[in-house]
Formats: sequence, structure tokens, C-alpha cells
Amino acid sequence: MAKTKTLLIDIADPTTQYNALEVSIFYDEGGMNYFTSRVNERGFYASVVPTLIRKQNGYTSRTIPMFEGAKVLLLETSRFSQKKLDSLDFNDSRIHDLVRKYSSGKFLPCYTLPKGEFVVYEG
Repeated sequence: MAKTKTLLIDIADPTTQYNALEVSIFYDEGGMNYFTSRVNERGFYASVVPTLIRKQNGYTSRTIPMFEGAKVLLLETSRFSQKKLDSLDFNDSRIHDLVRKYSSGKFLPCYTLPKGEFVVYEG
């Protein structure tokens, strides 16, 4: 029973050091976030993080930077439910907005998605 669903979006942009955006839907138990001094609600979140995927000598490595990315609360719940996780979809408009905002430079780095389309990274 996985508590995370992940989608990789190819961002074939030679001007960046990353070649994909990792979009995840996951359950967070909430509580105090000592980094932001705020309380995180318990529920299902979507996150977007830039990722560098490299294939060498038959191995695949993924490099994920610290302190970059964004997340949004999709559904506030009191406990984890696999059915609720399965019902959440990557085609949710809040996830599309998060990826568009992240890729348009409103967050830390600036990425351009090809034609604004979501492309699954095969690798």
C-alpha cells in the first residue's frame, strides 16, 4: 500500500540544470513545521520538485535539490485512506496550476514546459 503517486514531466530545456519535474501526490500526517513555524494540515498534498535524471552504465540516478519546489493541499482528511489516494488524479486543476506557476518562474527557478502540455518522462 503506497502512500505516494509520482509523475515525471520531461522539461527538455538545455538552459536549466534539471531535465524533469517530479510531481507527487502524497499523504502528510500534518503537525508543526519548525522550518516555517506553521502548522501543516493533515491530508493529501501535491508537490512539484525539479529533478535531474541521468542514465549511465545501466544505472539511473535522480538528483533532487534542497529548498526548491512547491506543494499544495488537495484534500484535508483525518486519516490515510488508499481509496482517497487512488481517487486523486494528476489532472486536478490545482496540480496543473502548481506546475504552470512553478514552470513560469513564479517560484525559485524558471522552466518552460513544451506547449504547456504534460508529458510523462519515460525512463
